[in-house]
Amino acid sequence: MERSFENRVQLACRLCVRALVIEGQGPEIRLFLEGKTSRGTVFVPAIIRGELAERMKEEILFWQEGDQVFLEGELDWESRWDGNRPRYFLLVNVFEAQKVEAF
Repeated sequence: MERSFENRVQLACRLCVRALVIEGQGPEIRLFLEGKTSRGTVFVPAIIRGELAERMKEEILFWQEGDQVFLEGELDWESRWDGNRPRYFLLVNVFEAQKVEAF
């Protein structure tokens, strides 16, 4: 799949909680990340799907809360129903992910 540079984000951040691997038609990995900005802390949900999720589903179980990670992806959204109306959430659709090892 060719990726556009119009919607690309790179994040160097920490895991807030351990990754959640959801098995279904194909694995899906959900991450909740914490990053620092000049104005404070931001929290960002991210999702890994497809071939990358299939390759990472075993390795990701060793990632711990507080681990530093580097992700590259695109901004995306999903919706959930809250009572009688949909709620929309911004997230990062990840297409590259790695744990940053300390030297």
